[in-house]
Amino acid sequence: MRRFLYLLPLLLLFACTSAEELHLGALQHFTRGNELMHAKLYQQAIKEYDMAIALEDQQEAFFYNKGLCYYELVLYERAADNFRMALDLNADFGEAWYNLSLALNKLDQPEEAYMAYEKYQNLYKTQSQAKAKAAEAKAKEPPKVISALPKAAKPPQSEDELEAKPMEGEEPSSLEDSMFMDPKPKSKPRPQLPNPAAQAR
Repeated sequence: MRRFLYLLPLLLLFACTSAEELHLGALQHFTRGNELMHAKLYQQAIKEYDMAIALEDQQEAFFYNKGLCYYELVLYERAADNFRMALDLNADFGEAWYNLSLALNKLDQPEEAYMAYEKYQNLYKTQSQAKAKAAEAKAKEPPKVISALPKAAKPPQSEDELEAKPMEGEEPSSLEDSMFMDPKPKSKPRPQLPNPAAQAR
């Protein structure tokens, strides 16, 4: 029993690493699938999406992109099935509702297509209203003042401190302060070159 308790943290660490590796592997297949889809190699892209889904089946984008490939291959039933699987994972996935409506329309299912399109429109309207409210709320906020001034120094305690010149390296805060500061060289002095005429003498 004690051995098991000692091994438990190692097993948990291995399980976490394994889940992370599965996630990264799924993303690699998904990325390759996207590249193949953009190259219009839809059947190869579907294979990559299938491998991504085999590693991680809770990503709606994997099913959605697979559905897009089936749609381009004129396999509308399979496309609709994949769009539905994406929607099972995320019912607020507007693009999946829209493409489901297109696939259902191609399958001569106008009522279902209309309902899917209506859900897409409702989501779009809701998201647009939320964005408008956020923009309105942001417009009502007072503008943020960004100060480029340095942090305030502690206030002077005596009249002597009021007349003290700024410390070396500080910029003058007024014209009067600049009168007390040592002038800074604007550039490095040039080295003197030997005069060939003087050397010839």
